[in-house]
Amino acid sequence: GAPDSAAAGAAADVYIVTNITGVELPALEEYTQQVAQGKPVVTWNLELDTLRGDLGLLGYPPKDLQYRFLSRVRPVFFLRARDYSKSVGVAPFIINYSGALFREYPGPWQVLLKQDSGEYACIAEDSLRYNLGEVKEELMAAMGLNTEEAGSTMAFLRRGYKTSTWFEDDAELEQHRDWRL
Repeated sequence: GAPDSAAAGAAADVYIVTNITGVELPALEEYTQQVAQGKPVVTWNLELDTLRGDLGLLGYPPKDLQYRFLSRVRPVFFLRARDYSKSVGVAPFIINYSGALFREYPGPWQVLLKQDSGEYACIAEDSLRYNLGEVKEELMAAMGLNTEEAGSTMAFLRRGYKTSTWFEDDAELEQHRDWRL
């Protein structure tokens, strides 16, 4: 017959979780507490930044799931690529550029600029995770596109009021800092 899944789960040294949805995150929290009980839990392909963004919306778990549980999840491989553009007053009038936030544990968090060849070059690194606004600022600096005077109206209009997500901003509410390390 089939093996007893409860017994096999209790005997496991490590647990691997793949492709769950935002609605299933509370079940993952409960599983790590009741079954894994301190043993390593490896999550694969969860796209946690996307799932975190849905927390607090109707039909999804509350935001405090980030503060008490998801803040414990340490990324060992992370790649978030983004495309940007900036309008300028001279030809070609629009400059397109691409970059990524990258992490391969235990290495540092890196901001990568996509070169014309398609390869990525590291332009900044830190032991703490960059928020998305910081990634864009690092890319703009590397491209020589930080042309607005700091604190000016034009700088505000270019960057906007909000340059980070709620879960990047709420560090003081987090019970753990692992996801930023």
